Amino acid sequence: MTDDGPIYCVLNPNARGFKRMKRRAERLAKKLGGIVIITPKNLGEAAQRVFDIVRTRKQARIISVSGDGGLRVVCEAALKGKQVSPGSTPIVAAAACGTANNHAQVVQRGGRLRRVVRVMLASQKFEPLDMIRVDVSLPAGDAMTFYAHSDVGIGYMVEVLDEIDTKRPGILGQVWLFIQAILRVPSAFRMEGQKPLISWSVHNIRRTVKVFDVAPNASIDSGELECLAIPNTRHNRQQMLRILAKALLQRPVPYRLTRHLFRPMTQSGKYWRLVIETPTKLALDGDTRLVDPDKPFVLQPGTIVEITCEAGALDTLAAA
Repeated sequence: MTDDGPIYCVLNPNARGFKRMKRRAERLAKKLGGIVIITPKNLGEAAQRVFDIVRTRKQARIISVSGDGGLRVVCEAALKGKQVSPGSTPIVAAAACGTANNHAQVVQRGGRLRRVVRVMLASQKFEPLDMIRVDVSLPAGDAMTFYAHSDVGIGYMVEVLDEIDTKRPGILGQVWLFIQAILRVPSAFRMEGQKPLISWSVHNIRRTVKVFDVAPNASIDSGELECLAIPNTRHNRQQMLRILAKALLQRPVPYRLTRHLFRPMTQSGKYWRLVIETPTKLALDGDTRLVDPDKPFVLQPGTIVEITCEAGALDTLAAA
């Protein structure tokens, strides 16, 4: 149980449906009380506000009113605030808004703002949330550290996610972008010690890009991640097309319809070290604009990427 101050609702000004969710949050704050609404100008300001809140409060309760990308920014800032204030134990949750809400749908079993706020106010159903730490060492010697809550990806999936981020189509339009990309025969990328790949990703929850259940054994509090590496072969591209066709008819696509492709390529682990040999984009929780908000973050040849599972890094809501 916690009574450490109000609940902070952090709205993502870039998310689809921002104005509508802002009105809902204001109505809830007026009706229920104990809610502080934060409407930053950008995600950088949102991160700083969350960092300051966590650094100065023992158990801050924070709801990210955003998609998975905005939630990632909130989680990363909360974790960094916790690191400089070891006694702090922040609790984060997601209210569904924006393009993708995998965390809200899979972990919380729903992301309606009113319901999430009520559970937060009742201080019930909190559970540990593992975070995915991503250390990037650039060829020039610079180093950066990022965090993700659900998945980290490189390759074909990321190229399409970047298009979705730019065009912002509906769900059927998103599936169609994936099909178009496969038909173009995606350019393979290489990592040291591996054959050319279409896609490489690690997962903390079973679902990715809204419609695919790819890692059924992934769990937010297991202390391990599920890694999926898809080699660039004609057979794999054909199988991906079949799965994407199913996504047009059934969303999300359950694992029983994809396991024939994904299961042989999946392994569990806590740490991976990748050496990039061809330029490729990096996505964290579906977000490719990690450094510059106007362009995707591209890993250049010679870049070293280290993926680590940080067990129990934060607390989050269980099924709300």
